[in-house]
Amino acid sequence: MYGGLVGRDEILDFVDQADCLLMLGTVLTDVEDVRAHPTLLAVGGTIHATADAITIQHHRYDSVRFEDFVKALAASPLPSFPNLPLPADDRVSFEAPEPNTPVTLKSLFGYLDGLLSEKTIVIADVGECLLAAVDLHVRKSAEFLSPAYYTSMGFSVPAALGAACADPSLRPIVLVGDGAFQMTGTELSTCLRNRQAPIVVILNNRGYSTEREILDGPFNDLHEWQYEKICDLIGGGVGHQVRSYGELVQALNASISDVHNIHVLNVLLDPEDRSTAMVRLAHRLAKQVSRKES
Repeated sequence: MYGGLVGRDEILDFVDQADCLLMLGTVLTDVEDVRAHPTLLAVGGTIHATADAITIQHHRYDSVRFEDFVKALAASPLPSFPNLPLPADDRVSFEAPEPNTPVTLKSLFGYLDGLLSEKTIVIADVGECLLAAVDLHVRKSAEFLSPAYYTSMGFSVPAALGAACADPSLRPIVLVGDGAFQMTGTELSTCLRNRQAPIVVILNNRGYSTEREILDGPFNDLHEWQYEKICDLIGGGVGHQVRSYGELVQALNASISDVHNIHVLNVLLDPEDRSTAMVRLAHRLAKQVSRKES
């Protein structure tokens, strides 16, 4: 999967070496500022089709509908080209640690991946919640929601409310950082009032981990809440404090099996714990910040 600044070097190189980049319905975000785009745009090597306009080389066609363009493209007798070898898949199978092992991002997302089904919908906030979730396996496009834009922090809990209203048959699994939860987490009160039962997994690493990796400082620290006690505050739901892998397994299993109650998991992570996607993104953004300062 191509992920812009989040992606592996060999995948960025693969796209950068393309003769033409065809982007259908792609909305470029602040994590997709990629090396390939300036190169291909400069030589007119990009076809970008969205609901707003069709842009081919250096020409923009506002009157062509996206649906018509895609149908015509599919029906066109395009020439065949040799397939280039794709970069190798670097994912490894999840091996469960001992129950008393401190919980980590790897063990959290590794175990969660096995619990997803056609009855769940994953809603990821921005930052580490989204980046660590890139390898989760979902079965349909509508079973994973995220805003991608970093400035939309706080999206996930209100989005769970909306998703449950749109399709009550799906159980929202919310992945949210402690900073984002402090912004909008009390919207769980509205979920409770509407008899919804999302599972909220709070990645509690005591601050803004994305910002720490880019430019560290005390401004990235948070006053820590006892997040699992939000259920006492709103008058409903079940709270869990998770420190070990065994506690994680117990809390997630209890949450999945109980379809009638909100479950809030306060997952206590090492502040230094990072996903590989986070490290790639932060280091590339840090280089951009340092170049602008110089």
